[in-house]
Amino acid sequence: MIPNPLPRSCSVLLLALPGLWAAGRWLSARVFTDARLERALAPGLGVAAWLLAVHLCGLVTGSFVVGLFAGTALVALGGTFAWARGRGAAVKAPAEEKRRWPWALILSTVAATALVAPAALGWAFHDELALTGHMSWTSEIQNDFYPPVNMTFPAADLRYHYGFDLLAAMATALLRLRVDQAIDLVTLAGWAYTWALLWLLGERTQGGAPAWLVPVLTLLGGGVAFACDNTDDSFTRRVVGLCMVGDVPLNPPLVSYVFQHPFSAGLPVALCAIHVAWDREVAPVTPGGTPKPPARRFAVLGLLLVSLSLCQVALFAALTAALTLDEVVHRDASSRRRLVGLAVMLLAVLAVAPQLGGFFARSPLASGSQIVLGHGLTDSRWGDLRWLVETFGLLLPLGLAGFFARREHRWLLGSLALGGIAVVMGLRYRYSWDIAKFGAIAALALGILGARALGVLLERSRPTWQRAAGIVLLAVAVAPGLAFPAAFAIGLSPWGVPADPRRGIPEQTFPRAAPVPPPDDAAAIGWLRAHVQRGELVYVAPESTSYYAIWGGLPQVWIDRMVERFGIAPAAIAARQRLVESLPDDPALWLANDIRWFVDDATIPRLGELLRRWERAKVAQVRARFGSVSVVELLPAPAP
Repeated sequence: MIPNPLPRSCSVLLLALPGLWAAGRWLSARVFTDARLERALAPGLGVAAWLLAVHLCGLVTGSFVVGLFAGTALVALGGTFAWARGRGAAVKAPAEEKRRWPWALILSTVAATALVAPAALGWAFHDELALTGHMSWTSEIQNDFYPPVNMTFPAADLRYHYGFDLLAAMATALLRLRVDQAIDLVTLAGWAYTWALLWLLGERTQGGAPAWLVPVLTLLGGGVAFACDNTDDSFTRRVVGLCMVGDVPLNPPLVSYVFQHPFSAGLPVALCAIHVAWDREVAPVTPGGTPKPPARRFAVLGLLLVSLSLCQVALFAALTAALTLDEVVHRDASSRRRLVGLAVMLLAVLAVAPQLGGFFARSPLASGSQIVLGHGLTDSRWGDLRWLVETFGLLLPLGLAGFFARREHRWLLGSLALGGIAVVMGLRYRYSWDIAKFGAIAALALGILGARALGVLLERSRPTWQRAAGIVLLAVAVAPGLAFPAAFAIGLSPWGVPADPRRGIPEQTFPRAAPVPPPDDAAAIGWLRAHVQRGELVYVAPESTSYYAIWGGLPQVWIDRMVERFGIAPAAIAARQRLVESLPDDPALWLANDIRWFVDDATIPRLGELLRRWERAKVAQVRARFGSVSVVELLPAPAP
């Protein structure tokens, strides 16, 4: 396997983890009086600040390694100093200090993580293994290029919310993990923290009803993915989300979206932001008893939203709009000061976030507007209604009932739900089905609202038949979400392999593991990672190109299904395809397209003949040999 190219000295940054926690604890203490909430939000706030600091330092220096050391030191040292200096400044109620974590929360988080662990550890989800995907981006960051570039057109910065991939690269640096292992670790940690944050959200919104209803219904609730139009597909394939209404795919339950890795990082950050936003009613107090100014809450909230823009841009857009509405609608004695603070925070967030790159990176190869108006999802109103019912199932009526069950926080949750559905129905992303992510945001809000309605039914004062009805509704609502990870766990077992492979989980969509490169290719990848410069492409035979992308983070010449999703102009894509398929003799054409490196493994005879001619003409040179694999560098043209 390809060795980790990051310096081993990065592991010393493990000593800074207590300082990162102290930074999160200090930020949390600016907002919360509840000591348990302060402790629970500290990891999320600390990691959000750490991620943002590493990203900013990486942008300034152009180096991931320098950014990692500088950003970590900045947050850890600053957090330690601030926490040590300000410890005890906020007054906590004695009753709050004695509160302990409920064993039910701890055990349910462990059980929920065990439920999805087989899927996370045993399978490669969604865009992990694409040439332009999460493993390749994480590997590219390891190569010390920052910010990462588009893996097919490296003249452009990567236009994507790659906060998750940055976190995974940071994990490989500190823990010396392989890229796939780091991705699994960050995914499971994000899932577990999301579960715990939703539980704590339930304690704040359920009004005495069971708090566990919120994570259970939100993460596992889903629609009826059994009545779809692709009737030839097996029950297993429908369970894992391969279900269509007409030619439009259904949205799977939120548990599936956690494996679309921007949500792995984005959901915890978004839930931290919601917790902070909802703490306006319980403002921290100074020793003199005077409420602290709301500026501190808005400063922490702004930090979370800016970090969220790097992690999951759909969540960033939806939550920023919903939080603004919630603050404007809410009325209390501090309304005027709050609205001033809100305006300042919004201006700062909207000014800073687009300058961070990521999804907002400017691409010289982009073509036209990315978002266009749509007129429904399917070709009929009946099809649109079917999509909504089959995607959300009982979350729709339960969420509507929960909106009216309690007044608290209804505007934030209601606007997220309604706004998410409206965006999916009314807008289109020109290059992919990614607009459906707003449907996942609607499911998040509907799950929290629906837990309120079920909580009313499950109150102990209710008649037995109502409580029984609530249990049945809950079981039906979460069946799709439970079936999703169960299908992958069963698929790993000997009895989970069907006699007809068409009836099981399609491994072309959900591969079991990343392909392992042959030893000669592995050696070539390791050598190229140390020599390929930012903006340069590597020509590899199509059969081997995935090795060099996902394990080496090396930009590739071939066009895969992901390229169009980044808005690259069709003319640029067509020109690249003509170049790599025609293999022109003129080396200037290759250099003009940033293609400098060639891997010759004798599988393309025409390529081998071309490289030999170039070597004889002194315009190319064999730089390394590894068994049957040769690495050839195309030399730059001499200056006139």
